[in-house]
Amino acid sequence: MNKDYYKILGVSKEASSKEIKERYQKLKTKFESDPNPSKQKITRFKHVKEAYQVLSKKETREEYDKEYVQNENVLVEEKKIEDKKEETVEPELKAYFVPRVLAYLLDVMLISFVASLIFMIFPQSENVAKLTEQQEKVMEQYVSQEIDSEQYLAQTMDLSYDMAYQNVIYVIIEVTLALGYFVVFQYKTGGKTLGKWLMHIKVVSADGKELTLNNYLYRALLLQAILLNIILVIAVLLLSKSYYGSFELCFESVQSILMLATLGMILFRKDGRGIHDFLGNTKVVMDGSKERKLCVN
Repeated sequence: MNKDYYKILGVSKEASSKEIKERYQKLKTKFESDPNPSKQKITRFKHVKEAYQVLSKKETREEYDKEYVQNENVLVEEKKIEDKKEETVEPELKAYFVPRVLAYLLDVMLISFVASLIFMIFPQSENVAKLTEQQEKVMEQYVSQEIDSEQYLAQTMDLSYDMAYQNVIYVIIEVTLALGYFVVFQYKTGGKTLGKWLMHIKVVSADGKELTLNNYLYRALLLQAILLNIILVIAVLLLSKSYYGSFELCFESVQSILMLATLGMILFRKDGRGIHDFLGNTKVVMDGSKERKLCVN
């Protein structure tokens, strides 16, 4: 019994027998006053009459109320199930390895390019260019055997220190840009950078919680080598030439190991999360209707 007889008569579920009878008489009079009722009106009054026959008698009304309440409960449960389905978050598809790598390279090149343009206004950029020429000359001398390996190593270490010292401003610019781009900008755009937007991927929370600036900061410290660059800047300002070379080699080796481990984790882990993702409690997923459809199917 799916018909709502109370609604058909236009009375409440608490209506008395008298109210039901008065309502029926009113609808009956209105129907009979029409000398040429349409098929729709005839059908409607048929339902009205059927509703009155059920609700006007105590026994049939009680039986109807019991069945009506059961049907109503079933409808409520079905609606809850439908609402739950609508609220269900679409499954996320792990970002493919190649789009992640390409997005990373695009973003890194963008930051390096902008940092280089800004650095050109500083006089240190000319010094870096001269030091680069000297490094190339030392390499040529070593290849042509004009200098031996000890001389080559000593000159290279000195030039590397001088290069790092002159590059302090560039590193500061690059770190500032990286923080603004990979932390603030990515936070504002919902986990996307230009590279990620082009590759249809985005950064999301690993546990479904809303990401904060700190989440993006922690992952950027490793992935964009921000922490390494900060440490090396401090080192070049505080350490002598004799210590700086070994210190730089050690830290860059650690950074290389971490990056290789991260690449391996992205490739072989089921969720594609690298070390930086665990630091930031994040993961990278595909961000496109085609990818979501593939994931659902």
